[in-house]
Amino acid sequence: MKYRKASVKDIDSLYEIEAKHFSHPWTKEQFLYEISENEFSTILVAEDEDKIVGFLVYWILFDNAQICNICVRDEYRKKGIASDLFDIAETAFQMHECFSITLEVRVSNEPAINLYKKRGFSTVCVKKGYYKDGEDAYYMMKGVGVNG
Repeated sequence: MKYRKASVKDIDSLYEIEAKHFSHPWTKEQFLYEISENEFSTILVAEDEDKIVGFLVYWILFDNAQICNICVRDEYRKKGIASDLFDIAETAFQMHECFSITLEVRVSNEPAINLYKKRGFSTVCVKKGYYKDGEDAYYMMKGVGVNG
């Protein structure tokens, strides 16, 4: 498995993964913005033989890191790819001297919630009606360098 930062040429693959796995996917334009214009954003990709199989989007805003999006193709799940992407991102957070990492996750997304808890995240609060379809989100946080 190879890990690297995404480039504009990756947008179609990122969107394909996103659209297959989420009911309200990011658009190609959103991925383009994150790669080309958002100075706070980084998209990490996992590649298997030149095929993108997963990604993680994060922002570093002052002393806080925000996980914005993470997805791994079904056939590559349970192989440690999401954890590897998190490890790479958390190294960047430490280098930027971030104090905390935050994220929102659908209350119905039990596999993701379990992953985040394993990685040391705790639920801070529930954001009512956070998603476009009205579903609530858990707002989760962990300190940088803190293991679960």
